Amino acid sequence: MKIYGIEMEEIYEKKKVRIFCRRNETNAITNIK
Repeated sequence: MKIYGIEMEEIYEKKKVRIFCRRNETNAITNIK
């Protein structure tokens, strides 16, 4: 269960990074416009 918990945390962190990257992309697009 501990290993599964660590894996879930890693997946969650990756999702956070993806969302952060998407936000940065949208911000960059709005700034260009």
